Amino acid sequence: MQFSKYAGCGNDFILVDLRDKNSQFSSEAIRQLCDRKNGIGADGLIALEWGEKAHYRMRIFNRDGSEAEMCGNGLRCFKKYLEELDIKDLSVKVETLSGIKTATSLGHEVKVDMGPPSEIRWDVDLGQGIKVDFLNTGVPHAVCFVPDIKDQELMINAPWIRRHPAFQPAGANVNFVQVKEGKVWVRTFERGVEAETLACGTGMTASGIAAAVRFKLSSPVVIVPLSLEEVKVEYTQVDHKILESSQTGPARFIFQGNFHYAPKSPQKSAC
Repeated sequence: MQFSKYAGCGNDFILVDLRDKNSQFSSEAIRQLCDRKNGIGADGLIALEWGEKAHYRMRIFNRDGSEAEMCGNGLRCFKKYLEELDIKDLSVKVETLSGIKTATSLGHEVKVDMGPPSEIRWDVDLGQGIKVDFLNTGVPHAVCFVPDIKDQELMINAPWIRRHPAFQPAGANVNFVQVKEGKVWVRTFERGVEAETLACGTGMTASGIAAAVRFKLSSPVVIVPLSLEEVKVEYTQVDHKILESSQTGPARFIFQGNFHYAPKSPQKSAC
């Protein structure tokens, strides 16, 4: 099967075209393909399928094989992948598990309509002196404002926050955020990857909205993830309610190739 690899702000994905194929990937296959030592290596796998409510459907799978609802960085890469397949429409509507999204090419960048957050909870007290804002921007996110984004110990509490009872049963991605120099700096611990990633598209949107509301920032808000590749988050707010949001950022082709998936055979004992 042919694949292409893309990255958005350092968030990298394997993309495959399953529109005319009877193929499905097991969790084991996804984990092996995304393995950085024994596979292609990626934060996730994205499948292009024919949609039922829009012309195209994007299915995104985390590195652990679980399926995610949505991914902003992934959707930007998905749009560039469509262009690689000679689908040159300036804008396309894409079906995702969190609804239909519009992706528009703007040169080397892509603008993605993220829609309004489906849920917002401010000042969620998790105990142990930790309070977060919860926003579902296609994927659930806990946003925690910190005094120093470069603190090496920030990620210690991330797995505990990610699985906190306040966010069950789905859990939440965890974003540590600092507003400085007029920009929103973000570090993210992602579900499914179960580690810090260089960027998270839905997390940058959630962090940008939370920071804009708390610090009265004007739209667009400039987001700086760990990769330092900036993304602009725009939003519309009326009477303390977020009506719309979007993000604009890079999507970069890395390489393409072919793979043949062969399940690993059980290891025999040396005894």
